Amino acid sequence: MSRNSMTDRSIPPVIHDVPLPSIPDVSTIYLPNGIRLVMLDSGDTADVTRMTFSWKGGRYDSPKAPASEIASKLITAGSLDMSPHAFADLLDYNGAWLSNELSGHNNAITLFSLNRSLDTLSGVLVDIINRPLFPSREFNTIKEKTASQRATQLKRVTTHAEETDRELSFGDTHPAALRWSPEDIRAIVLDEVITESRRLSGRQAPTVFMAGRITDDILKTATRRLSQLDCDPLEQGHAFIIPATPSPSTHRHTQLPHSLQSAIRITIPTVSRHSPYYEAIRLMTTALGGYFGSRLMTSIREEKGLTYGISAAVYGYHEGAFITITSQCDNRYADRVIEEVEREIEKLSTIPMDSEELHAVKQTATGTMLTMSDTPFNIMDYYIVKHHMNTPDDYFKRQQHAIATLSPELIRDTAARFLADKPRLVSTAGS
Repeated sequence: MSRNSMTDRSIPPVIHDVPLPSIPDVSTIYLPNGIRLVMLDSGDTADVTRMTFSWKGGRYDSPKAPASEIASKLITAGSLDMSPHAFADLLDYNGAWLSNELSGHNNAITLFSLNRSLDTLSGVLVDIINRPLFPSREFNTIKEKTASQRATQLKRVTTHAEETDRELSFGDTHPAALRWSPEDIRAIVLDEVITESRRLSGRQAPTVFMAGRITDDILKTATRRLSQLDCDPLEQGHAFIIPATPSPSTHRHTQLPHSLQSAIRITIPTVSRHSPYYEAIRLMTTALGGYFGSRLMTSIREEKGLTYGISAAVYGYHEGAFITITSQCDNRYADRVIEEVEREIEKLSTIPMDSEELHAVKQTATGTMLTMSDTPFNIMDYYIVKHHMNTPDDYFKRQQHAIATLSPELIRDTAARFLADKPRLVSTAGS
């Protein structure tokens, strides 16, 4: 090789912006028992498949939320023909895992399996859903674990600030704001959990999301097993959406005498995910506190050293949407951190950022979108969130367009309109 053909390492490589990703479509079929099967084939990848069963009805729809939390875990604790230990051994032997997730208005069970084991494992799972065992020993174990976890949570300043924030944001009596003690959890009896289990799934036909390498044989296996699920196509799940009623109170503090630090949450109610302004608000929030080099992190953490960490995010619920700023700091600095947040909001809403900061915000948002589309399972997660949160059909394209058209003036104007003069709901906890 001649010297002239060698790479000149004194010249830095050209750096290109990452192109905005796209998200592939999914295919959908309906089974005779009412199940909607949503599929995404990953092509020639590993022979694995993930199936997520999703039913309407979650903790906000329950008259007794702790019972629903326990029920969501106990549902998969064996069937009349298979003990909990035998099912756990079967999963372990086949290199599979199972998870349960209870959200505000949905209950989900996810099975991750090698394709060669899908027939056996999905068949057992369907039998468990059809004929759950509700073993008393596992019930007591799950109940005590849940109560212990709650006791641990209540020792954290962040828990108290977050729960006060939910009271201010949703309303004191809203299902999203109700609090439960470890004693409340320990008082739950098995019959209450069985009732909640039937409410969470019962004979309601779930939506099933399947991603991975879906061959013709795998599709036949899945449809055959899902057709064995005892569903009533006319049975509809119930999600009771109660709109949030933010409190007129602007600041609540929880006194925790022995705490060495304070937790801070500043929440600003905003427009819903269906608003044409929502994506600009999301990017404006990213600039404020959505990445390590954001305004809040740079000023309050790096330059002034007032906090261990600080961030901002926008949350869109069925009940309402909120911009929330969270931080933890030494008790002495809590008031000053709140003051500095206000200064950064004022600057963001009055002075356009420079091109370097705009580029960082765009790249951060693009990177987030890339993680949504880098695996078939992440892509399917997007469709699951879309199903659970009822996001617009063009939600992904809206995000792409917002990033492509973002400008310093748009961030400034969005902050001026949706942050600067809006009421703050401030929740603090500490000494």
